[in-house]
Amino acid sequence: MYCLDTNIAVDILRGDVSIQEKLARIKLQKLSITIITVAELMKGAYLAQKPEAALSLVQKFIESVDVLPLWPASGTAKQERNASN
Repeated sequence: MYCLDTNIAVDILRGDVSIQEKLARIKLQKLSITIITVAELMKGAYLAQKPEAALSLVQKFIESVDVLPLWPASGTAKQERNASN
């Protein structure tokens, strides 16, 4: 699994052929993005000239990838910090 940053996600949404070719060459089973990338993509969509179309495109992209949480699902940030002390 590859975790894409926002720049690559935007390139994919814009139809960048070179990115699509690279992804096809490595034959990925699943792509992922972080919740931070989701927020950045949504902000960009809201600021787009045609926000409704952009939001629709972003939503379809988000549904096609795994979205990784900011913190592990096993606990909260405080629990994670306490466990490491």
